[in-house]
Amino acid sequence: MKVIKLFLLCGINLFILISLSFMCFSSDFIFPNEYIRPITESINCDQPCEKAYIVNSNGTLLKYPAWYVISNMLQTEMGDSFPSEALKAQAILIHTKLLKDYQRGIYPSLTLKYPSDNIINCVNQVLNFVLVSEDGQLAFVAYCSSVAERTNPSEEIWGTKHTVSVESKYDYLAPGYKTICRYKYEDIIRLFNEKWNINLTDIAPPSMFKILNFTSGGYNGAMSVGPYTQYYRKFTKKNVAITGRLIREEVLTNLKSSKFEFEYDKNTDEFIFTTYGHGHGVGFSQWGSKFYHLIERWGHPQLLMHYLPNCKIVRIR
Repeated sequence: MKVIKLFLLCGINLFILISLSFMCFSSDFIFPNEYIRPITESINCDQPCEKAYIVNSNGTLLKYPAWYVISNMLQTEMGDSFPSEALKAQAILIHTKLLKDYQRGIYPSLTLKYPSDNIINCVNQVLNFVLVSEDGQLAFVAYCSSVAERTNPSEEIWGTKHTVSVESKYDYLAPGYKTICRYKYEDIIRLFNEKWNINLTDIAPPSMFKILNFTSGGYNGAMSVGPYTQYYRKFTKKNVAITGRLIREEVLTNLKSSKFEFEYDKNTDEFIFTTYGHGHGVGFSQWGSKFYHLIERWGHPQLLMHYLPNCKIVRIR
């Protein structure tokens, strides 16, 4: 009787695993050959290298095995401190972005160094997989170091309908999740004048910044700087709405995230910014994926499907 129960239990578990596989993985995806270069020269390596990709190394176009290119990029992006399932998920994202860039005629820059054995092993396990969107095309992917409780939808950040807002509940455990950044009052005035040609000389500190709304991910959305809610962008010759993201990316570049709070310290004549998360907050969270694996034991398919629910994992050939 115990043997029968054990057999039935194993059968149920096997059925669940097979079902999950079909949910996460779909049929083969044939990628156009013009973006994949077969290796013609000899390369001394012990790794499988059926395909080679062209990269830009200090202005020179070079060709390397796919596993080597992706492993290099993964080593630079995350390193060895992350669990293997998080690394595999990131490797698939890197591979997808790499091929997406090729479609746009962009050759990625590569810092040439030999990646660790752990990184290479993770890459080789998922080397033939990428993400595609619902229309069957290579997916637009985005990733960042950590997010502040929820990810930002790409439409609210870049105006593209690719990623949605999802919960990322363990990022607060990441090192540097909450950081303090200080700017002198005089530096605030100088930087906004230099970058955006905004004159804030007569603005009292309490009236310097105001958050007007938030993104779906809880990040600072539209903001005002003094009396300004827009600035004139010279290279587009258009007025652009001021947002927390643009303040962070173009003016106060020491801020780690566009989810930030601020206060003025009259004793030091400084603005004190408290930021949460690290990066734009769109798509896949690297530290979030680490803790989802460590705490909830998620594998790389679950990690990818959580952060990019509108995508599917497919095999390329």
